[in-house]
Amino acid sequence: MMVIRVHFQVGLSMVDKVTKLAEDIQKRMEHAEDWEKIPTSIPGIFMVHMPDKELRVMLMFNPTDDAGNPTKRKGFYFGDMDTVEAARKAFTDGRLEDLLGAVSRVNGTSRRRPADEGDVFQV
Repeated sequence: MMVIRVHFQVGLSMVDKVTKLAEDIQKRMEHAEDWEKIPTSIPGIFMVHMPDKELRVMLMFNPTDDAGNPTKRKGFYFGDMDTVEAARKAFTDGRLEDLLGAVSRVNGTSRRRPADEGDVFQV
């Protein structure tokens, strides 16, 4: 598995860190294929190159297996804090646990696919 590391200098402000990270993302994603998913060092978070005339990157949450491979065919796409905050609110709703239990009963057990290796973008 190839790991792409992003190194931050000690003492950089949050703005400087975000600027450096944005530059590294642009460099990594500008030659990616449409819909290419790049794993990051945050478990379950992938960068996705969106089809567009100009570079557009979204993040995708997709739970991973022990090898870091997505466990679902599709994930939850987001690119702004409003979407993240809405998801946090939904995921902390106490009723979700009951709903998930009921859905699990309906669906039964699931099978996992074999592990796959690839690049990991370090955040």
